[in-house]
Amino acid sequence: MVCNTVQYNGFYGCCKCKTPGGTVKTSARGHMHAFPFNADNIKGEKRTSTGCMEDAKQALDCGKPVNGIKGSCWLAALKYYDIIEGTAIDYIHCVLLGIVKMLLRLWFSKEHSSALFNISNRFKEVDQRLEEIKYPNEISRCPRVLEFYLKYYKASELRSFLPFCGLPVLHGILPDVYFQHFALLS
Repeated sequence: MVCNTVQYNGFYGCCKCKTPGGTVKTSARGHMHAFPFNADNIKGEKRTSTGCMEDAKQALDCGKPVNGIKGSCWLAALKYYDIIEGTAIDYIHCVLLGIVKMLLRLWFSKEHSSALFNISNRFKEVDQRLEEIKYPNEISRCPRVLEFYLKYYKASELRSFLPFCGLPVLHGILPDVYFQHFALLS
């Protein structure tokens, strides 16, 4: 709302690039907005402050969002503020509750059991590794076993899983190409 843009899960929802993304079916009744990996242009077309100002003017003229920009933004009027470089991505909702939770659901969902990335038949092994980890006192909420609690995972559990225990828990279990992608995210 502050930047006057569409949400992170909408078309052109990224505040750093101008990739539209697309709708991906996740189940019989479910879908989500995703930004597919493009090896030819990994980061997509970058947004610029000037481009955002132009899109804002067009959006005001036509009455609908242009490249994800709904209209002008109060912050853009500040002399030393760069709307692109100065705007942080919402880590909790986009990364933890978005990407990480989605990956865990895909990897452990019986619905995708025939997919190469799926490891739903290895719940017990993963959960055993999770339970064996000794967490430092700074970790406020340790991840619970996935088999029974994945759908109830909180952002704080995902915040512990992504940088601390995800790699050692999934090493040798998740197929290497998917493990390497997860390692980059981690």
